[in-house]
Amino acid sequence: MLLTLLPLLLMPNTPQTLKTEYPAPKITLNPARGKNLQRTMTLLETSTPQKRNRVRVLVYGQSITEQKWWHEVAEFLKKSYPNADLTVENRAIGGFSANLLKRTAYADLYAYYPDLVIFHDYGGDDDYTEIVTELRKRTTAEILLLTDHLATGQQNDPHAAEWHDKHAHEFMPSLAAKTGAEVADIRENWRNYLKDNNLKVDQLLTDGVHLNDYGCFLMARLVENPLVYNPQFPKSSWQSLTKEFRVGKEARWKNGHLKIEFEGNRVLALSRPSKSGKIATAKVLIDGKSPSEISDLYTFTRVSTAYSSWFPGIMHVQHEKPLLIEDWTLKVTSVNDAGTEFKFEVTGSKTGVDGVGDNKTRFVSKSGRVVILPEDWSIDFARDVSKKPMPAGFEFKWGVLPLFVDEYAAPPVTDPSREASVVLAQGLSNGKHTLELIQVREGEVPLAGIRVYTPPLK
Repeated sequence: MLLTLLPLLLMPNTPQTLKTEYPAPKITLNPARGKNLQRTMTLLETSTPQKRNRVRVLVYGQSITEQKWWHEVAEFLKKSYPNADLTVENRAIGGFSANLLKRTAYADLYAYYPDLVIFHDYGGDDDYTEIVTELRKRTTAEILLLTDHLATGQQNDPHAAEWHDKHAHEFMPSLAAKTGAEVADIRENWRNYLKDNNLKVDQLLTDGVHLNDYGCFLMARLVENPLVYNPQFPKSSWQSLTKEFRVGKEARWKNGHLKIEFEGNRVLALSRPSKSGKIATAKVLIDGKSPSEISDLYTFTRVSTAYSSWFPGIMHVQHEKPLLIEDWTLKVTSVNDAGTEFKFEVTGSKTGVDGVGDNKTRFVSKSGRVVILPEDWSIDFARDVSKKPMPAGFEFKWGVLPLFVDEYAAPPVTDPSREASVVLAQGLSNGKHTLELIQVREGEVPLAGIRVYTPPLK
């Protein structure tokens, strides 16, 4: 990958409203635009005041993706679909190209399990492919890939311009065709906009790479272009991503026991209002086990930031043994003068002191619940930004969250128009499983149905 656009070290922007007096782009409307986003767009379009479909959109990438254009896209969706129960979140990390984001994606992307991911990043084709492919293996999220806009450095370097053109017009369409993603052609439309309005590349930029207000305006409009509902597109590509078992129809209680066979990696219980007021709960079994016994149903949160920077201090924490739901602290005990080598101690809120290690060797805690590879430290980035070594005594923190419940307790339905649901299990192997619900006590289990999510790639 060419590095002409790095380092992209920009802190997140605060929400601002962009100017609207700029000329609107003249976009040639591709009849296939939005074809691979129709599950998300159908959920938005079919939302009504009586049934507000829940939709979660995640924006991911590095500093370009943090810029304020994404707030405009969020407002566009909210205004276009006011009846949807819509959440738009940005978890981009400035300065993290694809070779780094593929590590943070485990905590940021896969566990969040969004309906739509809007993704732009700089990086090599292999790393980019890994992120998109893993997202399609681990979630049912639809993906909108953004090609690179025009930057000053590319104009002055024909080799760089050629690479970015091929990345946008050959690699990304090919990746989208293989994975079922959608591509927003930012690059060609950007080039046409400059020509149509007699503008130079740097008139939409602040530093040759990052966008000014004008550039953010154009980026927002180009990202919004494929976010359209079109009922003429075939539904076969997305209807199989989820399946609902309605209680009383596809799923039935028998003597306080409900059992279904399903294929997928995520199961939600859909609550309904209670009819009797005497609420019962139900024990959850997946393949005959309590979900807490399945090690894949836990996730680490993003690690807290490294000193003097916004980077997560550790990009990817792993484990070899089953996890507990607990908080973890890694305390730096000593650092060399250059700040390049340090030692640490790891402590879990339930596990206790769990071992010591250093940043140059693979660390496995005594319990096996924490594994850190040397390449997953981002301390070098923090030191380069701050020009200071990390102080001894500095602490990194993260937690373990459950992606399951062992007992289903229906959440109260305070707003009948909005979905009340509980994740029974998320992170299962993407295959065939058996779900059982066993009523624990007398009363009513307010359950409307079960929704199963099946990622498109194995």
